[in-house]
Amino acid sequence: MDDFFISSMKRTRLNLKKLNKGFSLSRRLYMKTSLPEWARSTDPYKGVGKNIKSFYREGRIVWGVFVIANEGLFRAENKEALPGMVIHSKSENDDYALAEIRQCAREIGELRDKEIKALPKDQRGIAAKIQDEFCDPVFYRVPRSLSQGLDLYMTAVLFFPKHLPCNSLDYRFFPLLIHPRHKGALMLPSFFWDKRLI
Repeated sequence: MDDFFISSMKRTRLNLKKLNKGFSLSRRLYMKTSLPEWARSTDPYKGVGKNIKSFYREGRIVWGVFVIANEGLFRAENKEALPGMVIHSKSENDDYALAEIRQCAREIGELRDKEIKALPKDQRGIAAKIQDEFCDPVFYRVPRSLSQGLDLYMTAVLFFPKHLPCNSLDYRFFPLLIHPRHKGALMLPSFFWDKRLI
């Protein structure tokens, strides 16, 4: 199974690299995003909005796994850009570790219902962010006790329905686009994904 996801990610990166050489008008319109009013002054969303071209041209594709997702993202009739909180690595070398990243996301998701003071000290910060519905973390480092031995981060991401496979998500992991200099992250539009992932 690891080999499948590693090869799928390689194909996805190749798709973006090929298409970055030139986009048709229809493809540029598909890739273009308009942030909701509430997101335009909020990190990490505004960082993506201001630097969207750089994300496509210079960004790195890594696995993203939902910790918290607005349920509207899993409904095909949804037309709104909606937020979700994602666990991810910053390294393409962690393609093999999707199972570990998913396990980390599950364990962090379970912190939503825990009493913060009862948790180990190194988990209280991330638990507080998970439990704060107005929190929009940017590259918040996951504590070692939860990270499955990897260097992982939690970031809030805005999802655009037109970029989702069939306008909705059927599962909770996906190719995520991050940038070495700019804040924030963007779900790679499904047009670029290896077709075996859709």
